[in-house]
Amino acid sequence: MRSPNFIKVLPFYRLRDEFEGSLPPAFELGLNGPRCEVEVGLDEEYLNSYKLMDLEAGVKRGLCLFDTGADNTAIDVEVARELNLKPVGGLPVKAAFGGSSRAPMYAFTLKLKGYEFSVSQAPAFSFRGEGFIAIIGRDVLYQGDMSYQGRAGNWGFDMPVTPGK
Repeated sequence: MRSPNFIKVLPFYRLRDEFEGSLPPAFELGLNGPRCEVEVGLDEEYLNSYKLMDLEAGVKRGLCLFDTGADNTAIDVEVARELNLKPVGGLPVKAAFGGSSRAPMYAFTLKLKGYEFSVSQAPAFSFRGEGFIAIIGRDVLYQGDMSYQGRAGNWGFDMPVTPGK
């Protein structure tokens, strides 16, 4: 006999088959993770260099994924190319399947949920096919407060208010 506290867990990918149309908010959050709109642009230091060279500095808008398991914020490699970002270094990366490589690192500015962050060294990976242009890692997340209410399908990210500002 099962305990009265027994909970059967279905894989999220099977939940899509259970619902016609849109998913309930809790399942949507579970399937797709916490995401929001983001703007990615040039870091101010590099923006000044672009102005001196008469280069057009753009901004890319899209979705970002908040990833508490990621040490670093990352940018999609195609977004970095489209913005004409220049590498500021490289990061050794080990894959789960045992391979290793070196990911280029870029400096850029993120604008999300009314806040602006200057990211001085972020690796670039290919994840635009997953539906987002940036991953927000703990290097940005530690600066604010994140809440995740799975059953309600709610999440939030807020920055503390600094007295006098």
